[in-house]
Amino acid sequence: MKYTGLGVAALLVLVLAGCASKQATHVATQDQKLLKAEKKQFAHVKLHKTSHSVRVLVPQTADRKNYVSAAAYAKLAQAQVKHPQRQTAYVTFTAEKTQRHYDFITPTISVYQTSGEKTKLVKTKQLPGLNVERTTAKTQRIADLARSARQLSALNYHALAKAVAHKNYSPAQLRQARALRFLKNDQATNFKLSADTLTIYLAKNALGLKEVALPLSEVGGYLTQLPKSAATASKKKVIALTFDDGPNPKTTPQILKILQQEHVKATFFMLGKSVAMDPKLARAVVDAGQEVGTHTYDHQNLATMNPAAALQEVTTAADNLYAATGELPTLMRPPYGAVNMAHDNRITLPAIQWSIDSEDWRVHAPAPIIARVNAAVNPGGIILMHDIHPQTVAALPTVIKSLKAKGYSFATVTELLGGSLLPQEQYFGVGDHRAI
Repeated sequence: MKYTGLGVAALLVLVLAGCASKQATHVATQDQKLLKAEKKQFAHVKLHKTSHSVRVLVPQTADRKNYVSAAAYAKLAQAQVKHPQRQTAYVTFTAEKTQRHYDFITPTISVYQTSGEKTKLVKTKQLPGLNVERTTAKTQRIADLARSARQLSALNYHALAKAVAHKNYSPAQLRQARALRFLKNDQATNFKLSADTLTIYLAKNALGLKEVALPLSEVGGYLTQLPKSAATASKKKVIALTFDDGPNPKTTPQILKILQQEHVKATFFMLGKSVAMDPKLARAVVDAGQEVGTHTYDHQNLATMNPAAALQEVTTAADNLYAATGELPTLMRPPYGAVNMAHDNRITLPAIQWSIDSEDWRVHAPAPIIARVNAAVNPGGIILMHDIHPQTVAALPTVIKSLKAKGYSFATVTELLGGSLLPQEQYFGVGDHRAI
């Protein structure tokens, strides 16, 4: 019995050794297959055997610099292995050449299981991607592109606006969206920069939002290391017409008709209170191809309010515009032009001021309005008017015709200033802006 027991034990050892040998053979074969596949994308690949059940195929530059650290990925891969004697987890990488000298590399954990003579894939998990500089192997963070806190703030706001656009979110869902951390801080890596788009990838959230694609034509100016959006040259005779305090059911439709007849684009800074009273009219302004910004909820002086109340004044107005038009505003005109850093550092919208004041609210006839605009007009300027006064309606056709006769063309504020406007900054016209 003693010898028989030893014989069974010896036989068991031989069987296990054979299984281990087969397992090793299968793993070695799998190593080579995956190495061959990854080498088609990277100059070099180094196989890191961090344990008998985990392999990390680390991509390298032409001069053998590792794109990533094997250790961090090995730990993630090990967590996916449930049966170490029969399973091997691989971390492999795919590459997409993107803007400048970047590779956007996407890591994937693949778990293979050996059973008898067969090896099969039993699990895959894709991990967040990284932008890696192709020659230095340096992981690119958003700070490598957007060098200031204001740029980062603007990117996050535009990401929010793009994420919620035309999704018909309720006020509660809008609050959830505002709480999302699109780019957490300047060290964030959850983005991909392609030739024409900045895509931000989101962590799992209650709204089910996975990514937001921002066209560089809209946000490229926030990325310091990329060419900025060019503003309309101040030497050209281009101006922006702006209208405050609407929409008004009597006068705003008349303003829209005149703009349509004259083929002119303008920017309307609307009061949230008025938008809530007539959302269809607010939508009609957008449908007419005009630009819309916010003028706060009910025209209070933000500079005299406490920061929380000022923020709420702007947020409520933005919610009203979203409910009416499906979009959050990206421009704000502070009532009375009053700004205050104490509250504006919490309001992530640029303050749009003006350089030409028509003072249409002071008079009751069109002639003084026309005279003031013609006397003060300048290339790259922003004209302040109000779409709530009959005298403005009466003056507008002549204002437009007289400016056209002087060689002026018209643009929205965003077109005039080139977009990529910063929060905590006030803009008076092309080339005329200053910190709040």
